[in-house]
Amino acid sequence: MLFLVANLILTMSPVPSVEAQPTVQIESRDERRAKFFVEVAQHAKERLEQFVARLEEAANIKFPDDFPDEIGSLFDEASSSLENAKDKVVEGDYVVAIELARDSMKGFREVFKELVRFKEAEQIELENGSRWVERALNAAIERAFERIDRIEETIDRLREKEIDISEVEDYLEEAKEHLENATDLLTEGNLRAAAQELGHGERLIFKALVAVKRVAWLLNNMRIRIYMRILNGLIKATRFSLNMADRHGLDVADLQERVDDLQVSLSEVPDLLEDGDIEAAINRLRSVRREISSIFQELVIRIRQRRGSGG
Repeated sequence: MLFLVANLILTMSPVPSVEAQPTVQIESRDERRAKFFVEVAQHAKERLEQFVARLEEAANIKFPDDFPDEIGSLFDEASSSLENAKDKVVEGDYVVAIELARDSMKGFREVFKELVRFKEAEQIELENGSRWVERALNAAIERAFERIDRIEETIDRLREKEIDISEVEDYLEEAKEHLENATDLLTEGNLRAAAQELGHGERLIFKALVAVKRVAWLLNNMRIRIYMRILNGLIKATRFSLNMADRHGLDVADLQERVDDLQVSLSEVPDLLEDGDIEAAINRLRSVRREISSIFQELVIRIRQRRGSGG
């Protein structure tokens, strides 16, 4: 009879697998911090390169050949740390990525100090500030358009899921208008007005980014609740299998207690969602899934052992 129970359990109690899970993607805190530090370091490098370009143009020199060797070495080391940080982000090693990005930022600061000393020692007079501001504004406008492109890639994926992203689209359209105005004003030489238009555009981009994150949060929230229902069904199926095994004389009291604990653990997920801690909710679901699989596998082992002993 227990052989029949075993077969019934094997057919009725599905072992949850990674493939069966709904895809829930969310950046961890370390991932967000790593990307933030890498972006800051990248901007520091770009500002440094712009300063070097001003020195090159003012003194008719070339970097790094006409600069002290120490400056070139420091710049190469900082740049290498930044590139390694980017690689670590891709690999998912966010803690190391943060350390490397910080090292590169520190290195770029040292390069800047050495460049200032070099400028003063060589008595290099920089060009009129307006041309420098113009180039800086132009670079900032280009980066703003790049951020819009990245956000649009995200909302394209959301649109495929038939999610309303009209608010984000409105923000981005307005931002583009401001950035295009900034480009026109820059061409006309009206730097102050161009900077104001750029500021308007960047604020709208920030609003769009916040709106996208809010939509992603709601989407993850919905997926989590769907997966909760799936796990509840698996817990019921596992409990049913354990009850059948118990009726046929198999000692599964400890497994039944573990299922009871699982039910309590799963019931706390809505509270985590209410607190806005989606990452903790996802980790809880993964933990429950693993425990269900562990209980089921232990039950199958015990049934097979009973069969082997002739019980």
